[in-house]
Amino acid sequence: MFDEKECCGNCRFHKHEQIGDGWVCVNDESEYLSDFTDYNFCCDEWEERQ
Repeated sequence: MFDEKECCGNCRFHKHEQIGDGWVCVNDESEYLSDFTDYNFCCDEWEERQ
C-alpha cells in the first residue's frame, strides 16, 4: 500500500505538458514513463519534489 502523501501530484517526475491540461510522468525508471497521470496516482518510483 502506498503512503497517501506519495502521489504523482507531489512527485519530482510529474511534469506539466503544454498539451491541454495534462501532466506526464518523466521518470525513465517508471513503467508509466510518458503516460498522462492523475494527481492522486502513485507508483514504486516516487521521489519527493525538491
